[in-house]
Amino acid sequence: MTTLIPLSGFLGAGKTTLMLAAARHLESQGSRVSVITNDQGEELVDTHLAQQVDGIQSVSEITGGCFCCRFDDLVNTLMTVIENKHPDIILAEAVGSCTDLQSTVVRPLRQLHSAQLSIAPLTAVVDPVRYRALWRSEDERDAESDLAYLFRHQLDDADIIVINKTDLVADQGTTLTSELQKNFPHAQVVATSAATGQGVESLVALWSAFRPQEEHRSFEIDYDRYGGAEAELAWANQTFTTDAKNSDSFQPAQWAHTFLTALGEETRAQDAVVGHVKLRSQNREGAVKASLTADELVTFDEKHTLPSTSASWTLNARVAVPPAEMDKAISIAVLHADRRHGTLTGQPTGATFQPSYPTPTYRL
Repeated sequence: MTTLIPLSGFLGAGKTTLMLAAARHLESQGSRVSVITNDQGEELVDTHLAQQVDGIQSVSEITGGCFCCRFDDLVNTLMTVIENKHPDIILAEAVGSCTDLQSTVVRPLRQLHSAQLSIAPLTAVVDPVRYRALWRSEDERDAESDLAYLFRHQLDDADIIVINKTDLVADQGTTLTSELQKNFPHAQVVATSAATGQGVESLVALWSAFRPQEEHRSFEIDYDRYGGAEAELAWANQTFTTDAKNSDSFQPAQWAHTFLTALGEETRAQDAVVGHVKLRSQNREGAVKASLTADELVTFDEKHTLPSTSASWTLNARVAVPPAEMDKAISIAVLHADRRHGTLTGQPTGATFQPSYPTPTYRL
């Protein structure tokens, strides 16, 4: 029987990086692993990144909505992967603005497809910086934003809470581990760093060993607040090409760093919450994949430093601004990077939109 490991967590938590680190560890133990990515839109950076990982049996994606609203697509994909690739484990990463997965995905899968799938504990991934920015104690809940409400429900919904990016935290997440265990006593809390591999082995072992004492039901979610939180975010999924002028060359990694830094400055000027911004290019010189998240630092998962004459980019940006403001900020950042590096970037193709109201197929 195939084991499905469902992952949740707010935008920018490092779910994909952690998922791929866990996939590599599972592969090293002899497991056959497939992954499924998920997004509201098309042209996913995470899918392209996962396809570069050696050993993963297959990489699939569910687009146009979260697993809960695309439940039948999820089931069809799962069954196709099982039939064609015969994985021992499937890692499935939900949209970063999605919650209520116990009711809309986990329980329906267990009830309807237990003959084909064993469902592991629902795991939510947390960025420590994001937690400090969005968490509100009980006496602060009257001032809790819809985004903070959604974030809290993701944690309350989870069986396992993973603190990621502990390499960037002074005490390696020890203080936050204790705090989260106190605030969410039903969950098992584990600290990891997907970037360094710290804690990944313990997390993989926990997926097999941890069994909740009883079925956990999180607090009843207000779908108007949930939908309102998603509607605050502009989702930009775009592709565009950057060319060197006058037959010169440029370094795509430097261009990406300049672009993301400028985009971060534009969103910061609007006091906007950055869910995540991911930018990836792959050409004959190599691949570049850079990210901007809650801490406003530009980080790289893939990076080559060879000169190039052209780079074709895929951009995924989730920022709490109106779509028109998102497009404007992207245009300003592109212009800044072009001026800095002597390049010319063509008009983007793709879409910038706000997610529709969440309408799950099942809710048990």
